[in-house]
Amino acid sequence: MSIAALYERLTDFAPLAPQGVESEASDAVSYPKAVPDPDITAIVAEAVAQAEAELTARLAEEHEAALEAERQRHAGEMAEFGARFGAHAGAAIATSMAEMETRLVHLATDAAARVVATLVSDDIRSRSIDALAKAIIAACADREAVRIKVSGPQFLFDALTVAIGGRADNVDFIEAVGFDLSVSIDDNLFETRLGEWSSALSETLP
Repeated sequence: MSIAALYERLTDFAPLAPQGVESEASDAVSYPKAVPDPDITAIVAEAVAQAEAELTARLAEEHEAALEAERQRHAGEMAEFGARFGAHAGAAIATSMAEMETRLVHLATDAAARVVATLVSDDIRSRSIDALAKAIIAACADREAVRIKVSGPQFLFDALTVAIGGRADNVDFIEAVGFDLSVSIDDNLFETRLGEWSSALSETLP
């Protein structure tokens, strides 16, 4: 083997490649493309839009929460008002019913007294009123300023007023249900006996 051939086989001693081949290899190398500049305006606009959306959602939630709280408060106030109104209305109705019941009992018993009194003879009624009138006049004879308290049905008191005449000015009348007049002069108590007559009469009626 000649020395020239040996040089070609050894890499370190191989002859340099032609200059033209190296230039072509350098031209074949590819480089990465340049990154374009970021669009700052678009980025800012996107960030602003996202912030506005988040703010709108948060404000909507807060507004809905405030409305719900207001609805709850209003419902509570209405319930409290309804309870108060119901209590007052119930008390007023109960009072009115009690008053109507008392008035109804008064009217019914007074009407019954009038009916039963018509069944008792006029003579008995007149004698009872006359006896009561005489007792009042006698008790007032020595005491000009004496006060007399009378209670009973109105129609019997009207008859008594006629019987005692001018002494009626000394009488304090309190209307009460029943068949009899009760007269109180100091510690003395006088009354008619029509109730007993009415009871006896009602027992004999069918």
